[in-house]
Amino acid sequence: MAEIRTEGLTHVYSAGTPFEQTAIEDVSLVIPAGQFAAVIGHTGSGKSTFIQHLDALLQPTRGRVLLDGEDINRDKHTRRDVKWKVGLVFQYPEYQLFEETVRRDIAFGPRNMKLSDSEIDERVREAARFTGVDEALFERSPLELSGGQKRRIAIAGVIAMRPEVLILDEPTAGLDPAGCAQLLDNIRRYREESGSTVLLVSHSMDEVAKLAERIIVFDRGHVVLDGTPAEIFRQAARLMEIGLSVPRAAEIAVALRRRGLAVPEGVFTHEQLLSALLTLREGRPC
Repeated sequence: MAEIRTEGLTHVYSAGTPFEQTAIEDVSLVIPAGQFAAVIGHTGSGKSTFIQHLDALLQPTRGRVLLDGEDINRDKHTRRDVKWKVGLVFQYPEYQLFEETVRRDIAFGPRNMKLSDSEIDERVREAARFTGVDEALFERSPLELSGGQKRRIAIAGVIAMRPEVLILDEPTAGLDPAGCAQLLDNIRRYREESGSTVLLVSHSMDEVAKLAERIIVFDRGHVVLDGTPAEIFRQAARLMEIGLSVPRAAEIAVALRRRGLAVPEGVFTHEQLLSALLTLREGRPC
């Protein structure tokens, strides 16, 4: 587990040219070790630029990124080493699969870490278990498999490096509902068993409500909201103002309150909504 801290993090694309654009500006955050945080914001809000700084894929124009107190951009060695500590899964990671077999694809990262064959095998099997990849697929080409299977294999390749921080950029994009549910359950289980710090970038408020203990909201390159899901989703008007929505359960709860039902504030998951409705049916105060 590792703590991530950003101090005045700013990134300007094409600085000094007519195309100069500030993507993020003066972002200062602390993400404690072991926390499951979600990063949300409309397209162009700066969230993708932000997460690419956390594994030194991008370097700041100004400011610092610290991993357990160490500046990850201090020199080329720290930038290299952070790749093993912070695992970043890009959107549609299955397009990055290239090895001949599933086993070799999952093993790619650990092999580059110069681990022993036995350690690599242990990590491959562990990562496959976490992501729901059947070992019967190990000798097959990943290119022959379904989209959902490819997605899990790609995520397994990152998990096999046992990162202290796992960052996932829209991991369920393009998957069917069943595939989404299974993948999210795998991510939740991985975090619970490994204790890793997890950052989830998502446009789905339902996913965020179900998994995250903290939500960080970006708008126009700045963090505009930061709190627990209950705190964030109570600010529905502010979210809509910046082009976001609230979970479907929260929308239903608002509609029921408008009709006079005593559904409490702070309901934002399906489980909470069901519990509130059952309580009302039984005539008990929520």
